[in-house]
Amino acid sequence: MNEKSTIDAKLILTEEFDEWFHDPREFIVEARLPRRQVLIAHTGIRRSPREIVSEPGNRAAELERVAHQVEAVVPGSMNILQSAGAIAVRALPAELRAIALIPGVRTIRANRHIP
Repeated sequence: MNEKSTIDAKLILTEEFDEWFHDPREFIVEARLPRRQVLIAHTGIRRSPREIVSEPGNRAAELERVAHQVEAVVPGSMNILQSAGAIAVRALPAELRAIALIPGVRTIRANRHIP
């Protein structure tokens, strides 16, 4: 049962796989921003924001800085999501590795494909 299986690379690296690997994919790049906490007030049935408590620092400026660095890697194919503190980007695997090295990037996750 502890046998190692070997996989022939010729079976995996088909033309279809090569096309898939070289097509840009959509990702959400979350920026490392100052934390923010929204305290909710319960007024009867409705809940509404009562107070927003933030750590020191400018969230918008930090997101803009990270977006500028991402744009240097993948020019022109991104969308800044201000309220989420993230950036939607179309990138190739090599570009994605470069984005992951940016100090202000917290996480990178796949985005659903929107045609």
